[in-house]
Amino acid sequence: MGSATIAVIPAAGFGTRFLPATKAVPKELLPILERPAIEFIIDDIVGAGIPQVVLVTAKNKSALEAHFSPAPELEAHLQSNRSRHLLEQHQTLLDKIDMKYVIQDRQLGLGHAVLQSEPLVRNHPFAVLLPDDIIFQGGNFLTKMMAAYSHYGGSVLALKRVSSELISRYGVVSATEISPGHYKIHGIVEKPSAEDAPSNLAVIGRYVLSPSIFSALLSTQPGAIGEIQLTDAIGQLIDSEPVYGLIVEGDHYDVGTPDGLLRCALSFALTQPKMRQELEGLFNYWKN
Repeated sequence: MGSATIAVIPAAGFGTRFLPATKAVPKELLPILERPAIEFIIDDIVGAGIPQVVLVTAKNKSALEAHFSPAPELEAHLQSNRSRHLLEQHQTLLDKIDMKYVIQDRQLGLGHAVLQSEPLVRNHPFAVLLPDDIIFQGGNFLTKMMAAYSHYGGSVLALKRVSSELISRYGVVSATEISPGHYKIHGIVEKPSAEDAPSNLAVIGRYVLSPSIFSALLSTQPGAIGEIQLTDAIGQLIDSEPVYGLIVEGDHYDVGTPDGLLRCALSFALTQPKMRQELEGLFNYWKN
């Protein structure tokens, strides 16, 4: 089986947890220090050597396409002020990917969002990265997921052990460990209660999927709130072909909530010597 050469980023949601900040600004562009959150996802894609990106967006989120498009006036202004280095990291990232866009015209769930990418993905294996889930040094982990896909011959999900208090926020798998950190998945349940969860292994927003997932999505019935769940389609896929899981490596942050975004920003800041010094000064001030 070939490896993934396409990555899909579902980014059509309204970002209601961040209102009013996200009334006009997509939550994927909210900053972690000076960088928009979505650029950390692109970092992982580039780090894994995936050249093509499909961004699933919405009609009211044109700022996302603008962010990944050339800005001649801004670039000329920076050039004249000898400040071109301010966009250097961003531009280097854009030079390494071929970005395409599809519109999810109705908010009918993650499965529906992934299904919109089918005309561009077609019959190729592909990665899905949820922009709410940031894994520092995540490109190396995505590379390992792709290698596992090629080795085992089946879709691969990123897994993380979570506490019983948090388990109801995730899709949770029943699985057997087949080698250290590698699991064969037997079933998957979306957002179970702690009492009903089949394990403490939650699915984190990284997937390497067989193109067979599109057929499964097409036959997946909407749930109670009218959404097509990717979890349900993966459950169908398990009946016809193998699905595996890898324990996530690196530091994982859920930036889909304001407190999660803050926690991620603080952790990232502590890796920057100058910013760490500033934070330590603040912490010492508060203690005194």
